[in-house]
Amino acid sequence: MFVGKVLKTKALAEICEKEPLVKTVTESFQHYWLYGFHPDIGRDLITYRPNPPEGHRHAHIIPINYPKAGDIGYSSGSEKSWSSWANALDYRFNIPQERIPTSDSALFYFVDTERTAYLFHFSTIGAHKFMNTSDFTDMVHKVELGIEKKGKTLMPWKDQHNLFSECWVIRP
Repeated sequence: MFVGKVLKTKALAEICEKEPLVKTVTESFQHYWLYGFHPDIGRDLITYRPNPPEGHRHAHIIPINYPKAGDIGYSSGSEKSWSSWANALDYRFNIPQERIPTSDSALFYFVDTERTAYLFHFSTIGAHKFMNTSDFTDMVHKVELGIEKKGKTLMPWKDQHNLFSECWVIRP
């Protein structure tokens, strides 16, 4: 089990109360954050666009509708890749990135230096396109300011490669 909390913004918490799918996704993420694996959570990456602050990430979520064969950009997000991922017995080891499935559904969050995840937005479809909008940029910066007002420090890019390493494991 790993150190760290999972918090939701007020806006996302309100959506969770109304939308069972969003609630389920955030619960899946909580399991993933504490244990390092959940079959509904795929590739988890630093969000590099559009000019995000440090600590900003997104986790690919199992899609509601799988892409058609040959769709550009989501070749590793097929139903077969997600099924293989769900049945992976070696998930605790270093798996090559190309074996971790992706999708165009994503849960966006920040992580601070105490390994607290701040969930703030979920896109069921069109997540990558949404990242290029001014609405998304405004949302990201609003959440960043809220975290900083709490006196928290966002995790630098260079430290995010070890979010699930031994240094964060809870010792008895």
